[in-house]
Amino acid sequence: MQQSTAPTFSLADARYEGPDTASVLSGFREGDYHFRVRAITPAGEAGPWSDTLTLRVHFMDRRTLFLLLGTGFTVAALTIGAIVHGFLAHRTGT
Repeated sequence: MQQSTAPTFSLADARYEGPDTASVLSGFREGDYHFRVRAITPAGEAGPWSDTLTLRVHFMDRRTLFLLLGTGFTVAALTIGAIVHGFLAHRTGT
């Protein structure tokens, strides 16, 4: 499998070679990435390259991230508070 930031694969890096049919890639910076694969026969003969798969990495802005994190924290805190309040209000003292 080759990866490149150029659609022509003029600056391609070999990302993987082997029999694995499913892999996870992570750690990409923002931008466009292009991938292609080809099969190699047991005799070592290379087949044609596949069609190019283009991936665009785009991160959400920090304002949206902190809004979502704050909302999640608020919901979790209120849920825990409701559970503790319900427990304390309905305990039988035994």
